[in-house]
Order: sequence, then structure tokens, then C-alpha cells
Amino acid sequence: MASNRRWHLAVATLLLALAPPAAAQSPPKFDVSAGYQFMNIEGDVFRKGWYVDFARTWKNPGLAVVVQVDGGYRPPTVFQFLRGSTITQTHSVYEMLFGLRVRKRTAAAVMPFGQVLIGTGAGNSSAFFNGRPLGEPSSSGYPLAVLGGGVNVRVTDRIGVRLRADYGVVFGAGYDTGNTYRVALGLSVPFGSK
Repeated sequence: MASNRRWHLAVATLLLALAPPAAAQSPPKFDVSAGYQFMNIEGDVFRKGWYVDFARTWKNPGLAVVVQVDGGYRPPTVFQFLRGSTITQTHSVYEMLFGLRVRKRTAAAVMPFGQVLIGTGAGNSSAFFNGRPLGEPSSSGYPLAVLGGGVNVRVTDRIGVRLRADYGVVFGAGYDTGNTYRVALGLSVPFGSK
């Protein structure tokens, strides 16, 4: 029991030591973030995903212009036939979004934010028969609008952890009008002073 208390005290001391002082918390001019992203587009689950975003503070410290690029990959669907023959189908999506981010600077190391993004995406499918391409890959584009938010937790002055959740509406691409949900976890690197 005493060892658990010592461990908790050590972790709390480390977090307090890493937290930057409140006076040094002027918002950065630029921010780059990258990491893992889980996506669900109308029931199509893309567990292997990534995102990269770039934000530039605009007009005032609480407002930033954002450009985000992301991708997601669904596990291959494999159909097996007699004599060991297989047909494998792969699916992926890639998106490019831009918009505005509103963020609330607090004296603590945690900064909540909300964002509205619009952009376009492309869904891609390929089929393979016993490892060889089966016909031409198909691709379809779609516009989308995304509303989301999350928190940046600064670990040091130069790096933080970002947790983000989004809801979006997809128009077209075989989905007609559909819903998309995303959850992302990544590293955030602020740089440049305002």
C-alpha cells in the first residue's frame, strides 16, 4: 500500500515538473499534429488510420486556420473457394480538409478546442484473385463537412498530446448522405511565437 502511494507521488511530481509555468503560455503561431485515427463511415470501419494537421493562428490567439490530411484502411475481405483460390478485396480512404479551429487557452497545461472543417475525400477499392489484380481499382470522390473537438495536453513547451473526436457528414461516394465518426490520438508540436 505504501509503495502505491510513493508511485502516485512520483508520477504527480513528474507531471508538475514537466508542466510549463503559466507565464510562458502565449499561444504558438503554428502547430503541427500527427498520429493515429480510427474512422467509421456509415458502418465501414477503418481501424488502421493516420492524420496530419497544420494550424496557423489567425487574427487572435484563440482562432487558427487548419489544414488536415488523413487516411484510413479497412482490413482486407477474403473470399476462399475450392482448391485454395482466393479473392481479396481492399478498401482505403484519403481526405483533405480545411477550416477553422477555436481554442481556449487556460493557465493549465490542458487546452480544449473545437473545429469546423470542410473538404473532399476519395474511397478506393481493389480486388485480387490469388494475389493478382482482378480488374481495375475503383475510386470515388466525395465532399464532406466535419465538426469536432478535443484537448491538447502539453507535456513540455515543445510537445503535447492531442485527443480529438469528430462527427461528419459525407455527401456521395456510394453513401448518398451518410455519417462519419472519428477518434484521433497524436502528438502536437507548437512552434513560432505570436
